[in-house]
Amino acid sequence: MENFSNRLDEAVAKGHVTENTAKDLRALTGNILEYISRKLDKDNKGKLVKSMGGRVLELPSDQLRYAEAKGIKIGEARGEDQKTDHVIRNMLLRGHKDEDIIAIAECTKEQIDDVRKSMK
Repeated sequence: MENFSNRLDEAVAKGHVTENTAKDLRALTGNILEYISRKLDKDNKGKLVKSMGGRVLELPSDQLRYAEAKGIKIGEARGEDQKTDHVIRNMLLRGHKDEDIIAIAECTKEQIDDVRKSMK
């Protein structure tokens, strides 16, 4: 395993693979070694083959991509909320009725009340 890791480090240094790819390969190799190094009886061997055949391995770079995508979605949602709050605030300052704000800002009465409270 150490030789494999050293060769991966060399490949990264030479630009043949990215650091994320090297991390994925180390994680995958570790998972494989863990599985094949166990002593197996007939029952466990069947379970292992079944679990490996149907298991989707989540690699470190996959986790990073999922986290990044989730963070972007959360940020976009917060940005939309801030825009809506801004519209509500402006309409309240101009004396618009709640019904008009709901129709124009496409918001709820609760959102209007929250913005109204934050203005006090």
